[in-house]
Amino acid sequence: MKLRNIALLTCLSSSGLAAGGCAGGCAPVLFEDELRADIYGRVALEPQAGPALVGDSRIHVAVDGGAVLLLTAREDVTLPELVLDAPDELGASYLDGKVAINPRVASEGQLRLLDVNTEFVVVSVHVTAARVEKVLLYPNASPLGPSLNAGSSFAILDGSTMPLVVELRDAENKVLIDEGLAWTLDGAAQTPTRWDTWPLSAMPEREATVTLHQGDRQWPYEIHSVDEVETLRALGTFPHEWKSVVLDVLEGSPDIEGDLLGASIDNLNVDPATKPDFRGLLEARWHCYQARTDDETVFGADWSFQPAGELQVLGKAGPCVLLSKGKSGELGVAADGVELDVSIEP
Repeated sequence: MKLRNIALLTCLSSSGLAAGGCAGGCAPVLFEDELRADIYGRVALEPQAGPALVGDSRIHVAVDGGAVLLLTAREDVTLPELVLDAPDELGASYLDGKVAINPRVASEGQLRLLDVNTEFVVVSVHVTAARVEKVLLYPNASPLGPSLNAGSSFAILDGSTMPLVVELRDAENKVLIDEGLAWTLDGAAQTPTRWDTWPLSAMPEREATVTLHQGDRQWPYEIHSVDEVETLRALGTFPHEWKSVVLDVLEGSPDIEGDLLGASIDNLNVDPATKPDFRGLLEARWHCYQARTDDETVFGADWSFQPAGELQVLGKAGPCVLLSKGKSGELGVAADGVELDVSIEP
């Protein structure tokens, strides 16, 4: 029997419950769903694919695709025998601590694991299945994601290994998971490091076609390589958001909760001598640059930055350097032997 709409009396006064009633007055607190088991909050369903879980226990999955959720629990939790409760349209199944979701139509609903004996909800997640309407493919070169890396035309520098990242988006521009996504290079199957990331290294020819296979649809992308960088140019400055701070930067800081840091930035190198504090990182700004050849953006170059004057480098990530706010000086930028001198003003 499922217990719905359970109203509990909670005392609002410091004296607590008195015999036969409330001391100081009580107010009802309504559980809108089933009564939670004692282990609620110490058990989670996390996407095997990575950080596509958004908000409060919500996940977005591509129609004609699939995702796997892993059941995790704290060491002090003994899980009961569980049964899955989910709308049929989600195509969900549960076995050995894994929930597989394989929707074939657009749908949404609550996916829950229940104690088989009491039907208490042990853990739940809201799942939305939507059709892929847009695909972004871009090199994972800067900390600012597709806002700087995506473009209508780009080239890869010869001899470099550049992770290509794909984002599947629905009609509302939400990012979708599809762990069944397949990659091919000129028709040959490729093995991604994660379902949405593939390390492009040696291209078979100067030009090649990367094709993403999602369900019964294909998304081809033409890419090519160049043997040199011709020019560098400044792209601008961008704020450093707290959610992109790498945990390693703030390790040992008593002011930061680890679970607030969000996604990390690959290849962010911070000089330990600078010891940036949280406020300093919040006020810092990314200064980003672009390598160009034949009017195309070139990815895969090795970047270096040499500050002079008051400039303080807090971090580096690909073509971007993180500088302290309110400082002036000269910044030497170099990529693949090409140099650019930039004056930085407060």
